[in-house]
Amino acid sequence: MLQNIFDLFELNAKKFPDNIAIILSNKKKITYRNLLRDVNKLSYNLKYQGIKENEAVCIISEKSLEAYKFILACLKIGSPYFFLDPDQPLDRLLEIIKIGNPKLIFTQKKIDIKKSLLIDSFIKKEFLYKKNFLEVSSFISHAYYMFTSGSSGKPKGAIISQYNLKYLIEWAKNEYKFDEKTVHTALNPIFFDNSIFDFYATIGNAGTLVVLTNKEILNPETVIKVINSNMCNSWFSVPSLIKFYLSLKMFNKKNFKNLDRFIFGGEGFPITHLKKLYEIYGNTKIYSNVYGPTECTCICSSYNVSLGDLKSKNNFPPIGKLNYYFDGFLYDEISNKKSNYGELVLLGPAVGKGYLDNIENKGFKLNPIENRFKEIAYFTGDVMKYDKQNKLIFVSRKDNQIKHMGFRIEIEEIECRLRKIKFIEDVVITFISNPENSFLIATIKCNKDIKKRLILIIKNIYQNT
Repeated sequence: MLQNIFDLFELNAKKFPDNIAIILSNKKKITYRNLLRDVNKLSYNLKYQGIKENEAVCIISEKSLEAYKFILACLKIGSPYFFLDPDQPLDRLLEIIKIGNPKLIFTQKKIDIKKSLLIDSFIKKEFLYKKNFLEVSSFISHAYYMFTSGSSGKPKGAIISQYNLKYLIEWAKNEYKFDEKTVHTALNPIFFDNSIFDFYATIGNAGTLVVLTNKEILNPETVIKVINSNMCNSWFSVPSLIKFYLSLKMFNKKNFKNLDRFIFGGEGFPITHLKKLYEIYGNTKIYSNVYGPTECTCICSSYNVSLGDLKSKNNFPPIGKLNYYFDGFLYDEISNKKSNYGELVLLGPAVGKGYLDNIENKGFKLNPIENRFKEIAYFTGDVMKYDKQNKLIFVSRKDNQIKHMGFRIEIEEIECRLRKIKFIEDVVITFISNPENSFLIATIKCNKDIKKRLILIIKNIYQNT
């Protein structure tokens, strides 16, 4: 009987020991046999260092073999992990570390030395380790924390369990036929929610994960070479990346021949750009639009876009129906009833466990329609409607949350951080979005001293031009 997700990986490693598990930039490859060997050693070392079940590990790293090994080692010992972007501002890194309460922090060698020392100093002087998790079996223990923007001005860590991940892996196998023959692209940053699907859907089903670093993704020649030479047959990215590659003329009938499917999500994919992709490959590929909040194990719906959808007057394709591990309804909070138009409320075994330290847990509530079983529901904040074909269509947000380049951003967090700058008295953020692009504008009210300086600078620029 499987005890946790690692047991599933171990079964795959024993069944397909010589299959390639991970390819990193065409330079490093590791088989399932060798990955299992290395992870077993690492998990032993973690235990030797005193890491116990339910004690968190923080990984500050870009995509690397070592980072992926850490994921599996943490899963084996039942230790929740969370990734941080090494390029994030130091104060935000420290804030997240304080919320995540890790017992151990792993940093890659390339991280800025000064930043690494400051983090180390912060932990030693100001950080007290404490956990109040219930004793639970490994299979329902916390697997990872995914930090996202918070409306209170602080980042919040969504808790996802190994039990939740079990359903994501099974769904990928049934919906997309992920198996030992799958060669999937890892284009998403490892600290970004979409990477959860990349790793677990692939490794959980004995496939091969072809990893491109964040730097390599910006190099068209490298992307084409890596995907073509490894005969990748599955793609997942934010629409913004596909739009960027379309502008560089990277997509043509010679490139990406082996791709069976484009999966895209994290933000809306404008129909105008999706048409351009379809015009190149036609019905030789499947185009899957996915949707899902961070709090609900990455993806909760998938919709295969048809030619008819591309001819519609909608700006974006439908998100389709919820996958079979999710139940849900559109909720009208005024009448307290289900509706054909309203906030999407999600139910089921892939709904996460709330946020660390109960930060902003207002999104997790008892099912207001049927609460006999005390079922926890997640209120997404996404306002949707059903069309005539019973397809879910995104309409708007209930709050100020936005999607920019695939990242979920609470405008309040940006405003809160800008107000901490000494010369700023107040600030208002405006989000401008259309099918072509999106951008943020900050309107800032400065104090008198900085105003005088800015006027002098502008005068000097004007006089010297």
